Amino acid sequence: LAIDSPMFDLGDPDRLVEETRRARALGFRAKFAIHPAQLAAIHEGLTPSPDQRAWAARVLAAYEAAAREGAGSVAVDGRMIDLATLKRARAILGDADDHQFNAGG
Repeated sequence: LAIDSPMFDLGDPDRLVEETRRARALGFRAKFAIHPAQLAAIHEGLTPSPDQRAWAARVLAAYEAAAREGAGSVAVDGRMIDLATLKRARAILGDADDHQFNAGG
């Protein structure tokens, strides 16, 4: 599990959200917090956006439909879907479920 380092500035939750989103885009799956007040911002930064979840759902639906039809390739939103893209879509949808956690525990 790749865990991003903490942000030591407790007074800028917006920056913490953005920093966490950048870390997530680089492959980090978690972020250290130094204070409980940071948990909401970290959670927000790690949770896929509604647009990301919608894209991931379209990718999985298109891939599954193509697989049922025996198609060798599939495109979504004008872009070819490869194995890496499929894995990213699955991770986004998995993350959407995984981040429904108890921030206190």
